Amino acid sequence: MVGIHQHTPRLFAVSLAVGSLAYDCLSSAHANALSLSLGQYQDTFYLSDTNIDLTPKGATIYGNLDITEQLRLNISYGRYEDDTAVNDRARVDLQSVAWSLGLSYQWQNWLATIIYGDLDEDINVTQKRIGSIFSEHYRAPSNCISINYGDFSNDSLHAWYWSLAAKLQYTDWQRESTRIRAREEANALTNEIDSSGDSLFTSLHFNLSKWQPIGGNENEKKTVQQSISYGAGISWHHLLSGETDILARNHSGTRASGGTAIRQARFSQQVNGEQYGLISAFMSYQFSPKLAIELDISTSFSAVKNASSGNITVSYSF
Repeated sequence: MVGIHQHTPRLFAVSLAVGSLAYDCLSSAHANALSLSLGQYQDTFYLSDTNIDLTPKGATIYGNLDITEQLRLNISYGRYEDDTAVNDRARVDLQSVAWSLGLSYQWQNWLATIIYGDLDEDINVTQKRIGSIFSEHYRAPSNCISINYGDFSNDSLHAWYWSLAAKLQYTDWQRESTRIRAREEANALTNEIDSSGDSLFTSLHFNLSKWQPIGGNENEKKTVQQSISYGAGISWHHLLSGETDILARNHSGTRASGGTAIRQARFSQQVNGEQYGLISAFMSYQFSPKLAIELDISTSFSAVKNASSGNITVSYSF
């Protein structure tokens, strides 16, 4: 029978655009928006001394509603799955579902965000001849607050936008694991392990982005129909209290696209460590004031186990 080494506790960071969301809030056009993000992220499961690299794939739906000119409601729901063969006898199946609900308030160049989210993850290990040998249900509700300040480098239409943000995230996790040690006729001998804990992470984020219209020039008094946006960000994450070996899921945020933002609320890579950095880059194309598409990638550094992720997002504003 395959030996099982269980997941360590995880921190699920359901985040909104602490950096580039401010760009959207400071832009001239506010709009309700609905986005669909398709992507994959890296995960690791441990079977005895073997590390099984998983690559869950799936989608996240993200929506936002402008309650007032300063106050915005954000909702997301995502589902990702993977089914990977350990060898010719055993397989690992992973299913993750996450949702978040947040409010953001913008005042001049400042942006404050508060988010509540939850992650439900099920892992099952099976063998061809005897069926399930291990199962785990993991749940991680979390609360996150962030403060962001951003501004343009100058008054030109082609100016760079920069932002600096600080975030604090608290997660209260629970895990239920069942390991089947042996089977005797119709009965199964099992070990059931229930555990729980909490963790508190803080992080600093710096983002830089630029919006470039396509066609026409900035002196023409007409609405820019098409444009491109691109940029990058770097952040540093540190465990303040809680478990000593935490797998942290951290999400990127939104990108500006000429007053119509591409919304991103999705899974990202799973990072192992008490402290680590994260680098991300994106490029988006706005077909019209209502429709845009974005490609983004991110990777971690200085973690116990680094990981990467990639996503493509389509956004429609109304």
